Amino acid sequence: MHCICLHLASSGLSKFHALVEKMMQSIPSAKDSIVSIQSTISSTITSPGLKALRSELEFRSIENRELILENVDKIHSEWSNLKLDLNSWSNAFSIELSNELESIMNEFKADFPNPSTAPSHEQRVELIGNLMDRIEVGLVKVSGKHGISEDETRSKFVPVKEGIVKALVLIGDLVEQHPILFEAALFSATILFMPEVWLTQPILSCFGFGPLGPVKGSTAVWAQRRFFGAVVSKGSWFARLQQAGMRGWGLWKLPQIVLGAVTGGIGWSIFKCRF
Repeated sequence: MHCICLHLASSGLSKFHALVEKMMQSIPSAKDSIVSIQSTISSTITSPGLKALRSELEFRSIENRELILENVDKIHSEWSNLKLDLNSWSNAFSIELSNELESIMNEFKADFPNPSTAPSHEQRVELIGNLMDRIEVGLVKVSGKHGISEDETRSKFVPVKEGIVKALVLIGDLVEQHPILFEAALFSATILFMPEVWLTQPILSCFGFGPLGPVKGSTAVWAQRRFFGAVVSKGSWFARLQQAGMRGWGLWKLPQIVLGAVTGGIGWSIFKCRF
């Protein structure tokens, strides 16, 4: 999945850059914030800690694969045609982490019900930081099942956690000042986070969006409103991209979908007739 998503991210970058340019041209005062978001996410997904965590998980998965293959004949003859995807660890890990974070999100929602007003900068920092602390606990638990110690996971996750917190706070602050940029900002973040989708998808879903689609239903609406003070409109161009990502074919066709959305005028509609 990692290689696939790297290809998809690369394929969609030209559309992404075009959208970012349009955002900055339409609202020049937002340029610094947009550049900061880009820089923060880029440095986060290329951080040594994240690369080290992925490498360790890959190594552990290969170890387990070799152990299974060595003992295939001892287990049962029907296993003789066993085929294992070397990248399957990423799928398994994402599913495990998503399941773990689902229960964490249920607790978080109970602790922080919907507010009557959008969060301020200070409240946003506190909320996002609080949830990321809980997410780290879930990550430690799941990584432990894959043979990685708590100290090792926490140390590698530090720059990732800090980067995600900073990026999400920046997006929230941008949306607070320029609500019209909400969907464009989420789309930009979606493309930039995609190369490490095995980890970013479960985490970002807690905040109502992600490289392969948002949390379904009311949870997505709650998260978007709680952290960003806005909600992706049903039927909007970004909602269509997200829905596509949640279908099996969305992962493979995302660059084409993005191209169609942008060139067809769906993406640009957030700028037209509003300035």
